[in-house]
Amino acid sequence: DIDDTLFDFAACEREAIKKTFDRLSIPCSDNILVEYHEINREMWHALERGEYDRLQIRTLRFEILFSRLGIRADADEVNALYGEMLSREHILLPGARYLTPFIF
Repeated sequence: DIDDTLFDFAACEREAIKKTFDRLSIPCSDNILVEYHEINREMWHALERGEYDRLQIRTLRFEILFSRLGIRADADEVNALYGEMLSREHILLPGARYLTPFIF
């Protein structure tokens, strides 16, 4: 698991959300990013409690966010694009390149 070991997952997540929302012309602010993060965290806790599966939470987190913000958007489309954007983000934690130079 390289998230939060080599890669700064929180920074990657923020950038992926910003790029996803920008691509779909959905407003994005620091408050929206905080709201998304809180919803996302709760959804993963719900997964751990067995309330949802991974596929459900990936879309549900956006459905909840958009519902709270009064934004009309297709949560499935947003989730698909977000997954693509997240896979492109590779923000390293400080010193990661020096700890594992053979990877980079």
